[in-house]
Amino acid sequence: MEDFLNFVNDSERDIVTKALQDFKQADTDDVMEVLEEHKGGRIPKKENTHLTVMEIAEKELIQEPMFVIDTWAPHLTKMGLTSAELDIIYEKCKPTSKRVISMIRFPSNMTESQTTVSKYLCKFVKELETNRIGTFLRFMTEGLSSHPVAHNYSGVLELPHDYQSYPDFRSQFMKILRSNVWVMDIV
Repeated sequence: MEDFLNFVNDSERDIVTKALQDFKQADTDDVMEVLEEHKGGRIPKKENTHLTVMEIAEKELIQEPMFVIDTWAPHLTKMGLTSAELDIIYEKCKPTSKRVISMIRFPSNMTESQTTVSKYLCKFVKELETNRIGTFLRFMTEGLSSHPVAHNYSGVLELPHDYQSYPDFRSQFMKILRSNVWVMDIV
């Protein structure tokens, strides 16, 4: 149970904890929302809350990861890779400043100012801390179309419509709020 409570986000943890401690005081709609999010298959009641949460925890922490293991294991076994060889492949796939710079393409006919800025970009990437290179790469490949845009003077929030689920939506929004850099259209 403790592992599952550490697995879910803070809001879900509070809701589940409250439901487990005193179901009558818990907000049933919130509990239902958490259960639906994790595909809990029954309507929560005081009598079955603990069992339901345990079933969801088993699914999230054991069954779903095991499905991935079972799916990949035959393919990895056929390849005859040891875990050390797999680690080497994984390391080769990690973004480095040198690899990222080698993937950046600039137009062949740039103005002097464009050439200067392209050099700034390469220098910037070279100076990035290792843990920021992946973030930069995600920024370059995700594009702004997958992010909300606030039109601050009109009070309109433009939301992309290609989110796959609420966790996807929440994850994208939380990334923006945590980054302290917001895209706003002031026109």
